[in-house]
Amino acid sequence: MDEETNEYLIPIVIIIIIITIVCIYKSMYPSNNIPKIIHQTYPTNQVNKDIQNNIDTLKRLNPGYEYKLYNNDDVIEFIKNNYDDTILETYNKINPEYGPARADYFRYLLLYIKGGIYLDIKSSCEKPFDSIIQSDDEFILTHWGDYGGTLNYRLRYNHDILNNEYGEYCNWNIIIKEKHPLMKQIIDRVTYNINNYDPKLVGKMGVLMITGPIAYSKVILENKDNYKLRIYDNYYDIGLVYNKIKNHFKLFKKHYTQLTSPIVI
Repeated sequence: MDEETNEYLIPIVIIIIIITIVCIYKSMYPSNNIPKIIHQTYPTNQVNKDIQNNIDTLKRLNPGYEYKLYNNDDVIEFIKNNYDDTILETYNKINPEYGPARADYFRYLLLYIKGGIYLDIKSSCEKPFDSIIQSDDEFILTHWGDYGGTLNYRLRYNHDILNNEYGEYCNWNIIIKEKHPLMKQIIDRVTYNINNYDPKLVGKMGVLMITGPIAYSKVILENKDNYKLRIYDNYYDIGLVYNKIKNHFKLFKKHYTQLTSPIVI
């Protein structure tokens, strides 16, 4: 083999070796569609002992994940930096008394841009997210469930309103890749709901229908056949915990279930 042939072969061999190494690495350490970041929200950075313990648990179980807590100022800053003025105006139309409605809208806006895992501040997990999320997952959904002793079953919240046998999808936990088109559809629907608010809708049911799990589930049910979704009968099946905070109703001055004021102002 002459020197000129060697001159061409050596770079080709090097490229083949590099490609082989990359393929082996990817097979051993597959990258996830879903970013390794955990998002939670709370009005301020001043959290009580129970909340801090929950945050510490999430970090301990998921050492390879970034953790981000967003306060009210962070929310406004994020929307300003990532959306146009109409979205911020829509967010600001939500009555501040209805913190859960604002939190609903923000989690959709956040997860469309960032992806990752959203959990309500009172919610947690009992096993690492790496044991839950598969490398090809794009959107993981859970139905409501319950656990007690040997019981592990599905709760069919609002199944009649949604005309869905298994009821609503939980939106206190959302596990999704960034820029998922279904999340954009959820944002569009909730934005429409806020800007076309029916003042008869107040309190808990109003929140559920305008920004919360009923609105969220309607969009998913209308479009779920168009996307690759992994759906669990019961959030407990993948080690998620709805409430780790004792007396969580006391975290806020007045719980939204007790409100009769308009949701949109």
